[in-house]
Parts: sequence; structure tokens; C-alpha cells
Amino acid sequence: LRRPVAMATGLPVAVGHDVRAGLLAECWLGAATDCSDVAFVPIGTGVAAALLVDGRELVAGGFAGEIGHVVVVPDGPACGCGGRGCLEAVAAAPAIARAYAQRAGLDPAAAAGCDAQAVAALVAAGDQVADAVWTEAVDHLARVLATVALAAGTQQIVVGGGLAQAGEVLLSPLQARIKTY
Repeated sequence: LRRPVAMATGLPVAVGHDVRAGLLAECWLGAATDCSDVAFVPIGTGVAAALLVDGRELVAGGFAGEIGHVVVVPDGPACGCGGRGCLEAVAAAPAIARAYAQRAGLDPAAAAGCDAQAVAALVAAGDQVADAVWTEAVDHLARVLATVALAAGTQQIVVGGGLAQAGEVLLSPLQARIKTY
């Protein structure tokens, strides 16, 4: 892939892991330009992290940053990795939508049209079921991110991915919960 794109564009090209590439983009051009210790955390269909520690990208054989598979609810919902109760299984966008549909008692047709953005809108509108689901997901995210920050010495956490489109509905409570942990 690298060579044909480089030949077609006449520019240097590198191919890498999507989340680590997002970290580098945030460090070069985005929210983390002046930070040597940062975590980039895209939250969407999954949850992952890429870490910059002392100005160096942490790779660890490709396994660094797999925070989506930290177990936060023992014997919780099944995860795509084969485990149960992983962060991704309770706090990624599809998990939030599933949890809301289940708790709200939506029929299968209505549940199919439910996504995390809709749940975020319901949270903003004061829906109690949506708020409970959202609060649990944010709390799980915050506990894992606080642990990452403490373990890696992270000075800044940059949240991206589709769920970040919820804006302050996600970011304000997430920041507050991280601080409590």
C-alpha cells in the first residue's frame, strides 16, 4: 500500500496502526502538540488507546493500548475478543446502544434504530434510563483512563472517535470522573 500511494502522490508515505496514527496526528497537528506524555483514546465501535511516554510512542509488540479489553464487569456482557465484561463490551458505542435498548424495553425494530448518538441526545434531554446507561459507561471509561494515566504518567488524554461527537455530554462527566479516580 505504501509504495503505490507514494508513487502516485510523489510524497513520503507511512502505513501504521490506526490508533497510533491518530496519536501522532494529535501530537503533530491537534490537541496534544506540546505534550510528551499523552494518551489518545478513540471511542466508537471499540475502545483503544495509543500512548506517548517521554515523547516516544509506546508499542510493546503491538499490544500497548488495548484498554478495550480490560475487564471492568466480571462476568459481564460478551466481548468480541471472546472475554466477558471488557471495557469495550460496556462502554463502546454499540454497547451503550444495546444497554439502552435493553433497559428501555425497546422492541427489536426500535432497538435496531438506536445508536449511541441517540442515547447521548436522550441524556441531554433528561431521559433517566439513558442517563443511567451513560453514567455507567462513562464511569467504566473513567476508571480505566485514570489507571492508564497513573500507570503511564499521562499528562493529557485526548478523546476521539465517533462517541466523541457527543461533545460535552461525554467529555464533561468523563473529565470529572477521571479526576475523582
